[in-house]
Amino acid sequence: MQILDKAITPDGIEIELRDLSGKHKLPDYNGMEIVVRTIAKKTFPPNKGWYAQKGKEFHSCICCYKNYTSDMLKADYEALKNGTKSLADLKAHFWNHQRDWFVLGL
Repeated sequence: MQILDKAITPDGIEIELRDLSGKHKLPDYNGMEIVVRTIAKKTFPPNKGWYAQKGKEFHSCICCYKNYTSDMLKADYEALKNGTKSLADLKAHFWNHQRDWFVLGL
């Protein structure tokens, strides 16, 4: 794994651009990801919170997969950095899909 860049978005979310191409051999996976560190807006599962707890740090990632290429991901990373896109704009690419959307309040 290689960390290519670290930043904080204008709304205070820590992000990293990572290259995992040498480590993962999954079908249709293009080897890049954006790691997201923020505060959970909701607890999942509700009333248990073994995955995420409201008000506590939460980590997730946006991955290159199938038709979402490394170039597209890099452009979206830059858009997150400069505030022209938000996590809600990229929700279709979250690794844990609806579970992450719920925790992040998207």
